[in-house]
Amino acid sequence: MKPALLERLRCPLCGGRVRLEGGDSQVDEIESGELTCESCSGHYPIRRFVPRLVPSSNYSRSWGKLWLETGHLLRDSFTGVPFHENVLHGLFREDPGADDGRSPFGFAWPRDLSGQRVLEVGTGTGNLTEHLVRTGAEIVSVDMSEAIDTLPTELLRQPNLNVVQADINTPILEPESFDRIWMFQVLQHTPSPPDTLRGLKGMLKSGGEIAFTSYGGERFRAWYYPFTKRLPDRLAWRLIAFLVPRLVPLKYRLMKRRIPVVSSLLVKLLAPIDPRDIYFQTLEGEADRYIHGAVWNRTGDKDLLMKYIVINTFDRITPDYTNSATHATVERWLLDVAGFSSAETWGRSGVRARAVR
Repeated sequence: MKPALLERLRCPLCGGRVRLEGGDSQVDEIESGELTCESCSGHYPIRRFVPRLVPSSNYSRSWGKLWLETGHLLRDSFTGVPFHENVLHGLFREDPGADDGRSPFGFAWPRDLSGQRVLEVGTGTGNLTEHLVRTGAEIVSVDMSEAIDTLPTELLRQPNLNVVQADINTPILEPESFDRIWMFQVLQHTPSPPDTLRGLKGMLKSGGEIAFTSYGGERFRAWYYPFTKRLPDRLAWRLIAFLVPRLVPLKYRLMKRRIPVVSSLLVKLLAPIDPRDIYFQTLEGEADRYIHGAVWNRTGDKDLLMKYIVINTFDRITPDYTNSATHATVERWLLDVAGFSSAETWGRSGVRARAVR
């Protein structure tokens, strides 16, 4: 953490200012120490350059387990595929196609954001963070989970990056201090998406922009979800890692052969195994613009593809909250609930959105 962040950090309990104890505020990077609230009894450790403003047990715990197991596998710097770079900077295109710099998300953010302050909500393992820092903007990246502990030290120590472990739904940052907010595949997993958007609006400067994604459609009603979300994380991980490689090929054959009645029944029973049908879509050439499809086309590595399916299955079936919403609902949240001055949404497979304060 950079010493300058002290001026903008706030206590998650009361919103009061915090001061540093047991650390050196004269260095370029504070590696360890403790933050103390000046208004209440809050005390928060700093470990490995990151202020920890959230209890270790929280509703994001499943992602902590997920990313600690698989941290590096999705970063562009590992895959060699510019998937996340294109999410951030590329133009939008959802149709299948080759790597042409377009993306099924495609937010087309400028590559040079020098002089701006950007808040990233949902650091994860730094998949987008490593590209945000290259824009030259001052980045504050916030994540509740232990996923941030997978970030390479080299990334954590970038001069324009601060990473904070905290719940973005608490008053942890100075209001009206950011030019842009970036939130990728996070909103649907918050307890109340409209309340999250209302709170984030308060962190933007006048005229500032938020860009984010959300699961699309009506309420998520998968038959298995009430059961799978209650599984202990370690047990869920072990079951998924064991069952997915063994059952995904069977599900693929059933989807290909389409035996009347039998196939549809068995595919429904196998729904929690690769619930987004990544294996089928990748082998059938329907996922070329997504990371698993692009990596498969480059490497043909079936073991790596199966790792992506394990990651994706865990992500889909274990979170405490999975909130889907239609385009109209997201626009209502932005305009009527959060009070943004303008908003737009796009995309068929899910919702992509931007709004201006």
